[in-house]
Amino acid sequence: MFASRVIGAICGNYSGYYLRKIAVQYKSALSASLHAKALALGDVKTTGGPDVATLGEVDSQILFKSCLEIPDAWSYPLQILLYYGGLAYLLPWQAFVAVALITVFLYPAGGLLVEAMSVWVKKNMGAKDYRTELISEAISSIESIKMHAWESVFSSSVAQRRLAELDTLRNMAVSSAGLVCVMQGAPSILTIAAFGVLLRTGQQLDSQIVFTAIMLFSMLNASLIQLSALTSTLQSVAASTERVKTYLNLPETMISPIFESPSSAGPEDQICFEKMRISWPDEAPLITDGKLSIDLRSLVVVQGGMGVGKSTLLLSILRHIQQDEMKRHRVAYVPQHPTLINGSIRDNIIFGRPFDSELYTTVIHACCLDADFQNLRQGDRTPITGSIALSGGQCARICLARATYSQADIYLLDDPLSAVDARVSAQIVRRLLGRTGLLANKARVVVTSADGQLLGQADSTYKFQCGKLLAVTLDSTSQVEELSPVVDIAPVAEPIPSLLPKIPAVDVVELHPKVSLPDVSITQQAMLEPRRNGSRHPAWTYILAARSFGWPLSVGLLLMGRGSSVLGTYTLKLLTTEQDQVAVSWDMAIFVLLSIGQIIFFYLFILAFYQFCIVPAASKLHNNLVAGILSKSIDFFQTVSGGEILNLFTNDIGRIDGSLNSCMISLLAQYVNLTLTCLVLIGTLPVSILFVIPLVVFCSRLQQTYLGGLRELRHLDVASRSPLLTFLQEAQTNRVLFSAHGLVKARQNQFQKKLQENLSALFPLSCIDLWLEVRLQLISIVFQLSALGAMMASSIPLSTVGFVMTFAFQVTGTLSNVAQFTAQFETDAVSLTRIDSYSRTTNSSESRINGSGSDGRNWPSLGTVEYKSVSARHRPGLPLSLKSISFHVKPGEKIAVVGRTGAGKSSMISCLLRMMEQTEGQILIAGDDIADVDPISCSNLSKQI
Repeated sequence: MFASRVIGAICGNYSGYYLRKIAVQYKSALSASLHAKALALGDVKTTGGPDVATLGEVDSQILFKSCLEIPDAWSYPLQILLYYGGLAYLLPWQAFVAVALITVFLYPAGGLLVEAMSVWVKKNMGAKDYRTELISEAISSIESIKMHAWESVFSSSVAQRRLAELDTLRNMAVSSAGLVCVMQGAPSILTIAAFGVLLRTGQQLDSQIVFTAIMLFSMLNASLIQLSALTSTLQSVAASTERVKTYLNLPETMISPIFESPSSAGPEDQICFEKMRISWPDEAPLITDGKLSIDLRSLVVVQGGMGVGKSTLLLSILRHIQQDEMKRHRVAYVPQHPTLINGSIRDNIIFGRPFDSELYTTVIHACCLDADFQNLRQGDRTPITGSIALSGGQCARICLARATYSQADIYLLDDPLSAVDARVSAQIVRRLLGRTGLLANKARVVVTSADGQLLGQADSTYKFQCGKLLAVTLDSTSQVEELSPVVDIAPVAEPIPSLLPKIPAVDVVELHPKVSLPDVSITQQAMLEPRRNGSRHPAWTYILAARSFGWPLSVGLLLMGRGSSVLGTYTLKLLTTEQDQVAVSWDMAIFVLLSIGQIIFFYLFILAFYQFCIVPAASKLHNNLVAGILSKSIDFFQTVSGGEILNLFTNDIGRIDGSLNSCMISLLAQYVNLTLTCLVLIGTLPVSILFVIPLVVFCSRLQQTYLGGLRELRHLDVASRSPLLTFLQEAQTNRVLFSAHGLVKARQNQFQKKLQENLSALFPLSCIDLWLEVRLQLISIVFQLSALGAMMASSIPLSTVGFVMTFAFQVTGTLSNVAQFTAQFETDAVSLTRIDSYSRTTNSSESRINGSGSDGRNWPSLGTVEYKSVSARHRPGLPLSLKSISFHVKPGEKIAVVGRTGAGKSSMISCLLRMMEQTEGQILIAGDDIADVDPISCSNLSKQI
């Protein structure tokens, strides 16, 4: 027996190793497929489909875990069949038929409960998508939320969506409780049926039959419990599989603009479109007719109001040129809204192309970025985790520089100068877009609402009128003025190229500061995973978030349920020693009552655990996380990527709602089982304390060693997974840009590299539990042999031996389950640590987010604003954006603040709203220094600006 158990433990662990290898490969392929699909979708945002962030973080994790349970789909049914075979051999045919009939009626009821659970699982995933979509939009618009003090509005909207999500968990609890009762109560019901038939037929129940049957029923119970968990998992797998299939089957061709052009004939240096008809699928045409000619060395300006189809026209031209089989023209595209990806400014300009120092310096000069790089501490190495770190004009010019650096043949520019001030705009037209600019020998198609500077330099001009694109001939300055408002621009002194200082390109680009910089970038510092503080386990965060009476009530119900099971087994032990038929009947009746009590207690335990522990804890942790994120200063969002923040609300919250709950329930049940087993053994055989306590201590030491490595691997896994989520988001929002620049394949290769980094942590993380499991299995074998040897050496009745060994033989499965669920719990506990670290708020900021806590006065009462020698920076470590600014605005005055892009205009307003770090001076509003005003009043101020 010892040899067979050892061989079984070793073979089982090797099987688990290969399964984990397959699961990691599967998740890698699934993540790559989702990223490729996000890049392959069309030119508009898909609606109605699953959110790719949820698919990449939640659904892929569910499918990854399902790979580990592939053998369970056949091994558990096989085990059940073997146990039934043993019962058929042990019991008379009448008793076995009764057992079989009970099984036939029990499992259809379980199937109905599983079907009900699947419905709520699908609804829960849909509600999760709905909530994630709102959070993703809020992260991208966080600057507006902060400036307008909309934190309370957003928090309320998220709370409503979260409430709908948690309602599905409550409804799922009813089905889950019923399923647990069926699976837990099945062995007791089968025992009652079998022994009842035996007593009815007048057969004797001895220790050999009773305890052998009980042991078979116990092993059957374990398999049925695992089978119930597997059926629940399969429902989640089915829902996630359907969601992934829905996303991967989204159409890729019919969502791009339809461009009908019967003729595109023209000279080799010209692209000509005639009889244009442009529309989106299933919508009325935006352009019903028109002709457009693009010379390959000309500036074409297309003018029109908002919503007439300017952006659609550019996309249509882009797709038409990309479909050219000859691939004669390379295209660069600048979208209407400046789009930056994670990385440095230089990464956003070279955009995956080889670095050419001379070309790079020329481009940044033409786009007027050299002065901005001098003002940035890290120059063009400044990391970008979101456009809020730069002004709108700087983002627009970086996008222009990206297009220019690509050295394309045709440039499609969607209102590229709308966010740039007039002086810088004039320089860009002269240096870059005009007849003497850097792109003078390229085709430039610019769509704009109104830009007199571009119209004055245009070689051909078109305008939208009543859905048609008409050519406009500009013969005089007056016609230019008719098409655009007059802009009075002071003359800009353009330096003579020959007199420009010959500065090495690298010096101009990098602009190393005088002070030394740390080796770790700002982004990397922000991405460092929070570690556990102090000695308190993260589980306390979850425990304290539940209702105060929830845990004692739930644990009490579980103890009563397990206690009823132990007492029922002890009653059967007494039954084997009874000689009187009446006493046997009474013992059997007591066993029936205890079995019914066991089922009722388990049902109440699941309901109470969900109602008073799971749902309140999940709600409180999510609300605290929303409040904590919204209370962060704006520099937090400038240093931490949107993917990292979204990862908290998808992967981490998903673990709180899902796997953490099942782990808590399972761990409670397994530890109660282990405790009762040790108490039964010690109570029956006191000498067993000599080997029980050392084995328990040894198991505890093993777990401590194991948990240390597990936590570190979990942190590495989380840190390496955040870039994957960022890539998925960028693929979804920037796919048109990547497609226009021909970078789809390059982005896929970069994603593969990030994926490999994640897999280097994920694979050992998924295998580390095998190290502990094989050792615990060997310990359980020693425990069983020690218990059996101690009882054989003592004069103990056979009924007592059978009673004790019934529980002792469950130790192997119990310790294996403890190892499995502890590993999963510690993995999920990292999510608790992360959520707790981001959820810390002050009382004032929490009141601001909740929209409560007014100080009772109407401030400000006067529109008086005064800056007194104000200096400020965006975040610690960066140079000052404002230096000793002083001015005074009286009530009713209208003040104009003029400055070039990046001069500090937006910073001045941000400082007024307390969104920047003020290092010196005072800002007085209605005579009060805003540094001394409580955040509630500042929130009221933000709402009035």
